Parts: sequence; structure tokens; C-alpha cells
Amino acid sequence: MQRLKLAAGLAGASSRHCLFLLDEPTGGLHLRDIAGLLHLFSELIEAGSTVLCITHEPMVVSCADWLIELGPGAGKSGGRVVYEGKPQDKSG
Repeated sequence: MQRLKLAAGLAGASSRHCLFLLDEPTGGLHLRDIAGLLHLFSELIEAGSTVLCITHEPMVVSCADWLIELGPGAGKSGGRVVYEGKPQDKSG
């Protein structure tokens, strides 16, 4: 459903200067399809929009301009910022 909303937003004029908030948009996608989704993200950003993506997908994380990692674990063990910065500057 998220991908359909993203496609509709991209196709319409309303995709300019919008915030797209996506929760795990790559779930169940083949790597080839993820590459296509990343291309759509780039088009949205070039049009002046912002894409905020919650994901565990390394391919998406590596393409991010900025990364905020929460942890160190899940549930009561999580919720703290354990890293903030450029993905390429993160060690480990």
C-alpha cells in the first residue's frame, strides 16, 4: 500500500516539497525492485521533497544522506540514539 501511495505522490504535482515518511518500504521486494524504489526516492528529492525512511535494508541505508540509528536493542532496551551522521562515516 505504501508503494502505491508513493507512486501516486510521485505522479502528481503534489509530490513537490512534501515529506514522505515510509516505514519499511522495501519489505518483500527483490533487489532489482529496491533499486527502482531508490531511483524514485532520488526523483522525489530532486523535485524538492524529503524522504524519511524507517528501514533495516542495508541497500537503502547506504544511499541515505543522513542516518539516525536507535538502540542498542529493541523494546525497553532501545529508543536511544546510538549513531547519528553520514552512513559512510559509521564504523561497524
